[in-house]
Amino acid sequence: MTRASSPTPESLVPEPAAAPVVAPPSRYLNFDTGTHRFLKRKLGFIYAAFIAIFIASIVGISVFVVGHVSIGGGGSAAWSDWKPGKGSPAAQQAQIADHVSAEYKLNAKGDKLVTVISQPPKVVNGTKDVKISLVGVDKTAGAQNYRLVQSGVWEDEFCGFGSDCSIAKGAATQERGRLVRREALEIALYTFKYVSGISSIAAFMPPPPGETTGVVIFLEKSNYAKQLSDPLAKTLTLAKPPLPTAADTAESKTIDSLTLPSTYSWSLVQLQDGSAALALEPEST
Repeated sequence: MTRASSPTPESLVPEPAAAPVVAPPSRYLNFDTGTHRFLKRKLGFIYAAFIAIFIASIVGISVFVVGHVSIGGGGSAAWSDWKPGKGSPAAQQAQIADHVSAEYKLNAKGDKLVTVISQPPKVVNGTKDVKISLVGVDKTAGAQNYRLVQSGVWEDEFCGFGSDCSIAKGAATQERGRLVRREALEIALYTFKYVSGISSIAAFMPPPPGETTGVVIFLEKSNYAKQLSDPLAKTLTLAKPPLPTAADTAESKTIDSLTLPSTYSWSLVQLQDGSAALALEPEST
């Protein structure tokens, strides 16, 4: 692709002292594209009996509280009903992608919405794998004032079953686009909660029918502290993802607020060491 051979913008060249990229293991995006002690002496049977009853009541309450905490597993609910098994970051990512994507359907017949290709960031230039060694996030579209992200990056490609990974069947509606963004958000939250070493995900969205390139949602763990503290069901309240033909009145505002500000157009820039930079510019929402 012609962008690969373009001169490297100075703001995309990392400083020499920058740490090398540490990226977990992927498929390939085409380069083109939380006693009190009560003791009081009293004389007389009545007072002694009263104290005995009081102590018994305290003991009873204590047993109830201890028993309640024990039964409740320390009083903390699980973040999710499912979680990936042990393994390498790549293996856990594959489990998450398979688990989540199986729940998203294109239609009532049960056709899969997209397949998710989960991998460390790299591209293919002809027959050669090219590592994406950094991500440059432009603060203002066109300003080329990039914030560089050089470690903990993972790539998920959301590929429909049409040409160039587009979604072949059904209408390309706002609801369908939001549904794919919901899937990307869910995968990212599972990743940030359970997989060590991954702090950001570049989620490549399916292109619109007839086009070859979609947008990228660049999801960063630091932006989702509340969602990673609250149970997943508090963020994504529906028990199952809706169909793309259903109007989503329950989650639409949440999904939009957590994904649209992180949506970018993208290009690839070849760096002097032969690796590539993924350059992101804010996308109009």
